[in-house]
Amino acid sequence: MIALDPLKNSGNTPIPDESRMEQLPVNGNEVSKPTLKEINQRFDSKIGEYAESCSRPRFEEWVQAPIYALGENCDGRCEHRAKDLVSRVCQEGKPKFDAGLTLIKKQPMIASYEAAWKSIETKLEDGRAVIFKGAATQVGGVESVFKGAYHVVLLVGTGIEGEGDKKRRFYIAFDPDLTATTNTRKLWAEQLAQNNLKKESDFNFVEPDVLYKMLKPMVLGENKNGLGPTFRKYYYPDTSRPMKNYMVNPNSG
Repeated sequence: MIALDPLKNSGNTPIPDESRMEQLPVNGNEVSKPTLKEINQRFDSKIGEYAESCSRPRFEEWVQAPIYALGENCDGRCEHRAKDLVSRVCQEGKPKFDAGLTLIKKQPMIASYEAAWKSIETKLEDGRAVIFKGAATQVGGVESVFKGAYHVVLLVGTGIEGEGDKKRRFYIAFDPDLTATTNTRKLWAEQLAQNNLKKESDFNFVEPDVLYKMLKPMVLGENKNGLGPTFRKYYYPDTSRPMKNYMVNPNSG
């Protein structure tokens, strides 16, 4: 979440949670393009560069921390982080794509919402990553400490699940926010306990190899073909809701 308050004209009133995009954990059985294994390999190839040099700044390039006490000192650089990571997690040789896609109430609807999402699907299937920005209570995780402004995640894959009239499209998102869900909070709390980290200042003395071992399961999980809890599935927004709630403005980068 960015530090500025883009909703200050409305008194920084959070957008109601009922407008949040539906989100579910990645269970490891999804059929997606790119595949979960390919997404894992993309992220692993970049995180692996830090195996022996994972300083605190490098650690925080990938996860929205410090949130050592789940709220003690919240990192508000999600947009900066997404813009830094988007090119690094694209398939080799593929350009990034900044969707400029926001889900903010009272914004005007512009041309073809469905066409914009179709464009995103095409780019994801082509191995590109997409910056996805919206209100924290629409894009962020349900347990996130961030409620009153924007949040930014990266879309890195897409697929279809279900059969017949129950088919629906999902988008795989990487969200560095460690407070986002019960799954991220649980694993992060375990990491802190295992390494006896009780306050933010403790992180200044953690060895690089320890930071690296904490980072990998948060992002990559325990299965080399799977993904960690910082990845979630997002589902195509409910178009039965008033379309004025959404603004789509694709802008390639």
